[in-house]
Amino acid sequence: MKKRSVLLIIAVAAIFGVIGGAAAVASADHGHTGSSSAFFDRIAELLGVAPEDVSSAIAQARDEARATHFAAKLDEAVEAGVITREEADAIAAWASGKPDALKAIRHHGLKSAVKADEVEQFLAGLVEQELITQAESGEISTWIQNRPPAAESLREWRIEQFKNGDYPFHHGRHGYGRCEFDKSKSHGDGGSTANDVINPEPV
Repeated sequence: MKKRSVLLIIAVAAIFGVIGGAAAVASADHGHTGSSSAFFDRIAELLGVAPEDVSSAIAQARDEARATHFAAKLDEAVEAGVITREEADAIAAWASGKPDALKAIRHHGLKSAVKADEVEQFLAGLVEQELITQAESGEISTWIQNRPPAAESLREWRIEQFKNGDYPFHHGRHGYGRCEFDKSKSHGDGGSTANDVINPEPV
């Protein structure tokens, strides 16, 4: 019964996020506390489990949903002739090997460093700040260097989807519906911008 209750509450939390009301869950993804902590604490209290168990379960469900969505976009790109099936498989394999350390530096400017071809300097700075280790820096650098060339074709195609208003966007300041392409944020490193959706990977 308890397991069923856990699944039910997590499902409700997920639905709550889809309709734009779960700001607490979204803020947790960016490392925020406050309302997100209270949200998880209340669910944990209702279930009689630890708050970290609740946040972990929701994070897992969110990551699985993102992976499913990414796989669907790869299939769509293949059908549209943007990339081949072999290229889609290569991109999927590359994405699945994303270093865990990237989560800690998601909003520290990695995308800008990649565009400026300053990845090594950027990572060295993060090591000095002790945000990542030297080993983690090496993993991230290698992963970025191994980015499949077809990933750029996929990124450009998804940008065009945004510009044409053909991309469903399920949260943000406009609520549930379709995303409005915001050029001022399309190349940034911030939170829930168009770039986060058109390019779910950090580079």
